[in-house]
Amino acid sequence: MKLHLSTNDGVIRVHNLLEGDAISLSAKQIECKKIMAKFADVKITKSPVALDSSFGAMYVAQAVVGSVATGALRVGNIHGALDIKSQDATLIQVGSVNGSLAIEDVGDNCDIDVHYDSLHQVAEGEHASNLSCGGQIQLSVEPSVVAQLELHAEEIATDGCAFTEFELDQLEDDYAIATGTLAAQAAPASTSASSGKINLSGAKDSAMTTSFFSTSSDADDNEDAGESRSHEIPTIFAHACSGKISVTQLNWMEKIRRKHQTRSA
Repeated sequence: MKLHLSTNDGVIRVHNLLEGDAISLSAKQIECKKIMAKFADVKITKSPVALDSSFGAMYVAQAVVGSVATGALRVGNIHGALDIKSQDATLIQVGSVNGSLAIEDVGDNCDIDVHYDSLHQVAEGEHASNLSCGGQIQLSVEPSVVAQLELHAEEIATDGCAFTEFELDQLEDDYAIATGTLAAQAAPASTSASSGKINLSGAKDSAMTTSFFSTSSDADDNEDAGESRSHEIPTIFAHACSGKISVTQLNWMEKIRRKHQTRSA
């Protein structure tokens, strides 16, 4: 089933679920609680004033978002593969990644804020996550996740992170490159699977083999591909063209706690 929603100068608001094989959305502002699809194509058009768009959760094999809006874009959770390309956004925020993520903003002042719960290596030699913007980048990674980091920015901060290897090169006064491998840390008892948080490890693979996402043969192919990549460490590449990159290892509860502390400060 294909689903297409479009408006020339209006707003799309979905208070529940959009579900289909292929979903297409186009508007100057979009607010959607949940999308479930094999493929989702989202276009956020330009508006004379800055408008924020948001998606509560995306369960997709592949989602592509193209935006020329000057407001913020927020995605609560992505389960699958998400590719965002924007121009002059103020903020792109993804609250939980379970799969793969690419974000590129070609403006000068966009900030990126992403939390990774689990990463899916897309293909051999490719990054599980690619991030690029003109502003600041804040990354937080679930402590149990092992990931390669390749960071390019004016300034790089990794305070409190545990690495099996790490190298920081300050090439110029305003340009640094850092590479390293985040070491997995044991999760506190409060973040165990029995504490109320769903265990999302390998969420993309499981999501793609349930509901209408794939046939049984597709599921077998996904399982075989997952096994062939299981030995690979996923890579996060981030480039803050004229800003700072900050990396922390935080579980989901600590991430929420810090967010509320910031708001109440």
